Amino acid sequence: MSGRGPGLGDVFTIGIALAANLVVGFAIGWGVDLLTGTFPIFAFVGFGLGLITAGVTVYRLSRRYM
Repeated sequence: MSGRGPGLGDVFTIGIALAANLVVGFAIGWGVDLLTGTFPIFAFVGFGLGLITAGVTVYRLSRRYM
């Protein structure tokens, strides 16, 4: 494979990074909710922040192919 596009390993890395950011953001928010008794407020905030960081991470990983 001699194209300029991403290989299978690159695509796998982007997918794992996307999922990890979302899960970690939600988990941190859920942990804060458990400590403060405010579920689901911080879980949603953590998920939103995870979504933002996932977008930034995917952009940084895929920038070399743009």
